[in-house]
Amino acid sequence: MTTLTSRGFLRRARWSLLLTAVVLAAIAVVLVRGVKIDPSEVLHALAELGPGAIALAAVLVVCQGLLLMTRLWSLFPTEPRPSWPRVAYGFCVGQLVNNFIRRPGDILKVLLIAGSPPTGPSRAETVGVVVVDKLVDLAVLFSVLAWVGTGTVAFPVSLVVVIGFITLAAVAVLRQRSALVARIVAGMHSARDPRRLAAAAVMAMASWSAELAAIHYLASALGFDLGFADAVRVIVMLNLGVAIPLSAANLGTFEVAIGLGLHAAGMSFADGLAIATAYHAIQILAITLWTFVLAIVRRLAPAAFEPEAS
Repeated sequence: MTTLTSRGFLRRARWSLLLTAVVLAAIAVVLVRGVKIDPSEVLHALAELGPGAIALAAVLVVCQGLLLMTRLWSLFPTEPRPSWPRVAYGFCVGQLVNNFIRRPGDILKVLLIAGSPPTGPSRAETVGVVVVDKLVDLAVLFSVLAWVGTGTVAFPVSLVVVIGFITLAAVAVLRQRSALVARIVAGMHSARDPRRLAAAAVMAMASWSAELAAIHYLASALGFDLGFADAVRVIVMLNLGVAIPLSAANLGTFEVAIGLGLHAAGMSFADGLAIATAYHAIQILAITLWTFVLAIVRRLAPAAFEPEAS
């Protein structure tokens, strides 16, 4: 069993690295033929960012991680509820793995958070809560986008709406035919609690605000005043760009998505790539730091990671 699992993981890793190479090669071709940049310009812009802006962005990203973990924990039903450290640890480990291979990270997140009823939520219930958490997150982001407008960037908003309706219809059908889907939908009952949803939405807005502020301060370090509406469009473009994991750690797609978003806002593409590169590194380091800290706490105080008493 262990051998098969290891082989499967290595196979996924090899495919991920291969896709990364293909994506980077494709991006290089696009850049050479499309927007011409000098790599030295990107390196110069990275040096111009300075430690102050990078440190401030890092603090904001760390705070964003705290908000994301707390929001996920708040959506679990009170009886039985996994403890905050347990949810935070599962979230961080899953996100860290997701930086390299998407699907195993999501599965690991559920396995680490879920317990054994009645002392903790089942895996199906945990999946339901994770789905609600992501839906709240995206709903807040696209609501803000609808408020500020798409500007000169053409977002496939209608396509997103169509996909959403198709997904809801598929879930409704599968719920009647699959016991597993029915249990997952049952685990989404936190979506019926207005107060719980409102609290999650507030934390989602706060987490997105931290991300918007981080990119704004990085842009300011290069002398560019990135407005709120443009920053929202950059974040939306980033999330659309990394929605399908084409490479390990979304390497390349992450940078180009932010770079194009900032370029559409009026920044030079080289400066946009520099900001995207720094921000990507900050995100990976922040989730690694959170995982490391929680792993130490888990080793020193394992009781804190047990489900809360009913």
